[in-house]
Amino acid sequence: MNVTRTQFRVLLGLSWVLLVLAVSAYFIAKKSLPAELLRWLNDYNSSPQTRISEYRLLIDLLYLAINIVVAAGLFYFKRWAKALYIPIIVFGLALLLNERISIEPEWSRAVSVLANISNGVILALIYWCNIGPHLLFASKSHV
Repeated sequence: MNVTRTQFRVLLGLSWVLLVLAVSAYFIAKKSLPAELLRWLNDYNSSPQTRISEYRLLIDLLYLAINIVVAAGLFYFKRWAKALYIPIIVFGLALLLNERISIEPEWSRAVSVLANISNGVILALIYWCNIGPHLLFASKSHV
């Protein structure tokens, strides 16, 4: 399958748009939860035992920053970004293993699923498809 560089870049941009929409949808949809559930969620989030620690917040912010750098590298077809894409996905999954309880309506979750699907497509493209006239991220001897 051949994909143009422009199509790849559009998909990469779309994945970030979907991520921003997913986060926005979560905060918008959270307001539509039943009052009892919203009250429980607020109590859960403010409890000293379940509150997000400063180190976890720092790790999440560092993960976001690295993710942005890797996305920029992919946008400009840098080989180091290809090499870091799988580790950053695995690290993101590892962060989910330590995740607290999350409650959200299905329509906001659907946007998150679409964002994850687009990331899977990007992963497949960078390892198994030709981008434009040359292999994506090929070494200079292959271009």
